[in-house]
Amino acid sequence: MGDDMSAYKDVFLSESADYIQAITEGLLALESDPNDLEPVETVFRGAHSLKGMAAAMGYVRTQELTHKMESLMDTVRSRRQVADPTLITRTAGIYGSQCIVVAIDAKRRHGDELAARGPGWDVYTHGGRIAG
Repeated sequence: MGDDMSAYKDVFLSESADYIQAITEGLLALESDPNDLEPVETVFRGAHSLKGMAAAMGYVRTQELTHKMESLMDTVRSRRQVADPTLITRTAGIYGSQCIVVAIDAKRRHGDELAARGPGWDVYTHGGRIAG
């Protein structure tokens, strides 16, 4: 990451943590009441914001994951799909906060090494391996 982008890294990490917390709370609320659209909106907005921030930072895989989460929540808020336990588990497990946390944590711990690999390189894109 160039000097101009590295200044935004801490902001990205801080704001991402806030959105991840909101997404997690939204998924838990949705699990309690699958008919309530408020948590769906919370998860959708969090995913949408993370997607935009990840795109701006060049974190392609994180952008893709959050786009999938956003799209899934859009099907629920438009009532094309019900928020059943399977959907909630799928959102949380496959596309959700856990995946994003891993990507953000890897970037936090290995940011300089990842940055040296150039724009678009992402811990998920390359199988989570830092070396080689």
